[in-house]
Amino acid sequence: MTDHDIERLEQDIERQHAHDRTVRTRTARTTPIVQAAVAACAVAGVVLGILALRDRPAPAPSGPPPVPTSQLAGIWRLDDGSGWLWRFTPDGKLLQSRSPDLLTATVPSDASAVRPAPGGFVVQDPADDPACVGSWTATISTEGRLVAREPDETGACPGDNGVVDPPAAPWLLTRVSPVSAAGAAIVPGKTVWQPRAVRDPAFLTGTWLLRGTGTLLTVDASAAYAVQDLGTGGGAVTGTVAVGTDGTVTFTPKGSTSCPATYASATYSETQLDIALATGSCGRLGGSTDSWVRLN
Repeated sequence: MTDHDIERLEQDIERQHAHDRTVRTRTARTTPIVQAAVAACAVAGVVLGILALRDRPAPAPSGPPPVPTSQLAGIWRLDDGSGWLWRFTPDGKLLQSRSPDLLTATVPSDASAVRPAPGGFVVQDPADDPACVGSWTATISTEGRLVAREPDETGACPGDNGVVDPPAAPWLLTRVSPVSAAGAAIVPGKTVWQPRAVRDPAFLTGTWLLRGTGTLLTVDASAAYAVQDLGTGGGAVTGTVAVGTDGTVTFTPKGSTSCPATYASATYSETQLDIALATGSCGRLGGSTDSWVRLN
């Protein structure tokens, strides 16, 4: 290798070193700039995200869900001591009565129709103006209590008396059949006179709930009775009731006169009926000793 070749090699090495120093210098200068740019973009993204969330409309609060007819189906006691019972049929009809007839009553053609609606249900009376749809707000608790409020009356849709009445208090009801936790907890109210022996079927007239169950017993003025638990899926057992001179009470089902339910004793008050099954009785309404609560 000549001196000229050595000199040229040293110059190439010096140029390479100078190039490397330049690259390192540029990298050192540009890295903070790039990092700052990335950070600025991240901050800008966060700010834009916050502004977008602020500008986005808040979701509307969801109201109470509709009350389906499957939850309403059954017989409910109005919890004001009036004796009124409401029966919602599975196909969406409403019957109201304070007589012992809801187990056997035929649904009239002009019965109010009930259907689910947001926040409750709609009650439509065929006799009302079709434009006046009664949207009730309603909720049913897991214990079987119904709180229902009628829609406010207006000049275009006044009440039955044609006058716009002030908003009514909510209706409070307890489902008695099928059985509910609230219905099973119903107990007889206070009595004025002491229990006495049943001496006539007329003493049994009314609607009775077998305590702790969903079984209902109705006895009308003609001594016709019906017994049914709407939660069992079977129809009402109907027949006639008679009281013997010895105080025995016999419920004879229609079509099965050979197997009556005979009770050796029966005592009643304004709010309660207690009966004890006779030895050898073929049929029974409940157990061997039953306590019934008067509903009306």
